[in-house]
Amino acid sequence: MSVRKVQVCLALALAVQAGFGTPTPDRIGVAEVVVGLCLLAAVSWPLALRRAVGLGWPWQPAVGSLFVLAVLWLPLVTGTAHGWAVSDILRDVIPLGLLLLPAWMDDRRLAEGVPVGAAHLALGLAGCVLAGRFFLDQDALPGALGLSAAGPHQHYLANSPLVWFAALYWPARALGPGEGRRAGLLRLADRLGSLLLAGLPLAAAAATTQRGMLALAAAATAVAVVRALVRRPDWTWLVLAAGLGGAAAIVWPWIDALARLVELKMRLAGWNNHLGEVGVAADLLARSPADAVFGLGWGALVELPAIPDLRVSFFHAAPLYLGVKTGLLGLAATAGLLLAGIGRGRLVWPAGLSAGTVALAGTLVLAFLVLPGFKAVDFAFVMVASAVSVRAAGTANHAEP
Repeated sequence: MSVRKVQVCLALALAVQAGFGTPTPDRIGVAEVVVGLCLLAAVSWPLALRRAVGLGWPWQPAVGSLFVLAVLWLPLVTGTAHGWAVSDILRDVIPLGLLLLPAWMDDRRLAEGVPVGAAHLALGLAGCVLAGRFFLDQDALPGALGLSAAGPHQHYLANSPLVWFAALYWPARALGPGEGRRAGLLRLADRLGSLLLAGLPLAAAAATTQRGMLALAAAATAVAVVRALVRRPDWTWLVLAAGLGGAAAIVWPWIDALARLVELKMRLAGWNNHLGEVGVAADLLARSPADAVFGLGWGALVELPAIPDLRVSFFHAAPLYLGVKTGLLGLAATAGLLLAGIGRGRLVWPAGLSAGTVALAGTLVLAFLVLPGFKAVDFAFVMVASAVSVRAAGTANHAEP
């Protein structure tokens, strides 16, 4: 398939997911079918089939073969042997396939045809659409900021990795130095538009009291402000900063209420017992040498301290999830593949602190270490954008639009 057709498939999948999909659907609906078909059409099937059986992996073919065996096939056999429900196995295997979407595609050709800045812009807009749907679905108004909570009937739209990306991207774009953009009124319009778009994902994060998301958004915005100050901000930045200061004074009661709510949540929930999950994982792997080496397999359900009286298929941190499901062998194979890529200079994060690069890095941290965003359908698009960004690092394609 040509690069242009792959781009169209990815764009259509992203649009449908943002407008009609959910991050972690409970059932397969029309939106899920359309997104799935578009992603399948974007896959390079000869390459995907070779890599699925352990062939054609870059960097170190032997390490790639071990990775596929230890992370895909052995846990599948182990989970089946344990008798885990097929539905639970699929809840693990399908997100894994989406997580590895860049490996099933010819990302080199895709990077040549997709401007990185345009990819970042598309993710940011998709995140705003999902955040808008979150408020529409629950009939929440900005006046209720900090008082609502996401639930199953709201599809956890505010917990989408695309919303996280948008909450990091738009403030950094609005308050950053503005590389690659014209000076004058066009740059001012760009900054104002970015600031307005930032309101939706930030409001969704605030409405659901996502402490990690809000902290990272504050950090990303601070980085953008420091970069702008170091480079001597132009008049458009000064105008925006002055207006933002005035707006903050007007909405200060909401900001103060949110701060109090975050403080209350910290007192009640701490860090969601993330450290307690380490003990749970250690206990599960210590039950037998076989469990330690091979894990419990895909489909295993666990009881987490933060979610009492309910068995779930995830951990908040991806290393714990991978360790319990695939064992020490799966962890070692994953680490080996990553180290091989870094050692050969193939996995080098783009230099610089552009809004898109900062937003991608923050979203990856949240999804892999803080919240189980790595299991969301939306995260496939973040992984593709990350792969394209890494591929295109240092090229002229890396400028923000």
